[in-house]
Amino acid sequence: MLICFRRDRTSHWFCQYGKKQRLHVLPHSSQPRMDILQKHARAIILAFFTVSRYHQYLFVPSYINKGRQVDRRKSQVGCAARTACHPARQKAGSSRSTSQPAQPVPRHGKRPVCSPPRFAHPYSRTAVIPAMKKTPGLVVTFDPSPDFFQNLNALLEQFAVVFLIDNDSNRETRLRLEQEALQNSPRLQVLFNDKNKGIAAALNQGFRWAIEQGYDHIIAFDQDSLPASTMTSELLAIYRTHPTPERIAILAPQIQDSVTGERITYLKKRGAFSMRRVSCQTDTLEDISLVITSGSLNNLEAYKRIGPFRDDFFIDYVDTEYCLRAARHGYKIVVACKAVLHHRLGSQQQKQIGSLTLRPTFHSPLRWYYIHRNRVVMLGMYAFKAPHWALYDVMVGSYAFLKMLLYEDRKLQKILAVMLGTFDGLFRRMGPIAPSRKRWLVGE
Repeated sequence: MLICFRRDRTSHWFCQYGKKQRLHVLPHSSQPRMDILQKHARAIILAFFTVSRYHQYLFVPSYINKGRQVDRRKSQVGCAARTACHPARQKAGSSRSTSQPAQPVPRHGKRPVCSPPRFAHPYSRTAVIPAMKKTPGLVVTFDPSPDFFQNLNALLEQFAVVFLIDNDSNRETRLRLEQEALQNSPRLQVLFNDKNKGIAAALNQGFRWAIEQGYDHIIAFDQDSLPASTMTSELLAIYRTHPTPERIAILAPQIQDSVTGERITYLKKRGAFSMRRVSCQTDTLEDISLVITSGSLNNLEAYKRIGPFRDDFFIDYVDTEYCLRAARHGYKIVVACKAVLHHRLGSQQQKQIGSLTLRPTFHSPLRWYYIHRNRVVMLGMYAFKAPHWALYDVMVGSYAFLKMLLYEDRKLQKILAVMLGTFDGLFRRMGPIAPSRKRWLVGE
């Protein structure tokens, strides 16, 4: 191709052609000499035609490589596997098996109907988006109730693959899970841990499995969660139509208490030192501060950047810490209001003091230990990074402790659990509770 340029208006023109690096110094004028242009007119016309015909494939801005470039090996499969995209292809494919000449395949210009362009040009009317691989489900169990297997059947109806991780349940539960895995193989895959590794370690196991299998997203569930019949489809629809899906770390459903039927509200940052509760009034709630893991669509690319769940937390504050860390990495949390998850929110009981309604949680002493140990660690980590959450959590913790003193049983054991948890949190004694402390709290 002929390239002509000059340094400024007063200098000579310089022309370069092809790979021979030949420079032609031309006299000062407003344009190069016409004899050189005529000599290479054919090459210039051919280059102009090529650029005008295929400019959307040749000139791709560099920022497309970060998010808009489509891998041809993933997005474009062979036309033999996609004959349904054009009726004439089905006719052509069937004619080969009957030893008759194949019908010509219609084409748009020189590109087959089935073949998408390699790049999605930013100014083109239709962008090429690779199909989302089917999202698997993840369930973590530990001595579940008999009702769990009804929830498992509901999950198998919505997911092509369900990965179940059992944290060393009792023998009867393990035998039942083995039977379910045999009956629903390969759609149900079960991993039995040799000990109770905690909810955080099990979630990390499931997320790593999904990454190894090539999935982009995964939906995690607790053993007492039951998704509505359209929950999964609503989550995926909201994710696909969201303007910035790559910035979503967690897409959570609307949680409905399976006992009371009430729909919970969500926490959103209001200022540097305060938070407010918001309820679903539109299709989505943007920039939510905290959600639970159960029923949430998790972005695995964000998970790789944010980092794994804290294994040493074992059970409580696992999802809270991950949400705050995701916000620190620039990701956001969104709630899809049309996707409903039926979830049991602890063992709450309703108590009345005049017109005031209180709901004590009735957690076991062991749970009180984990809650207060991990709360102390979380306040040390995020008191200055997220003061709006820290102040809110201190108020909520004090309120829950007061309700326990007023209404719950086994008060002495629970007070001891709070003291031990606070002490271990200050000295960063993480992981599962020590056997000696467990005997003090539960008598084992």
